[in-house]
Amino acid sequence: MGTWLGFLSMISVGLLGGAMYVNVFANLVEDTKMAERDREASINIVSLFVSLGIVTSSLFELLMSNTFLPPDAKASC
Repeated sequence: MGTWLGFLSMISVGLLGGAMYVNVFANLVEDTKMAERDREASINIVSLFVSLGIVTSSLFELLMSNTFLPPDAKASC
């Protein structure tokens, strides 16, 4: 993947991830049919999985860069 294509890919993934993050939390906060206790639990669960996703992707990147990525890909990171 070229530099510019990688840059555009990162921007689009960041924008889509941010839009999903904001919309999920907005839907949880604005849902009037949900009990307050359930809303709080849902927000905590979503926050937990967002954090786990970030940690998992970071660990996978470390695994890739130290095992099966070619040497020239390691130098560009």
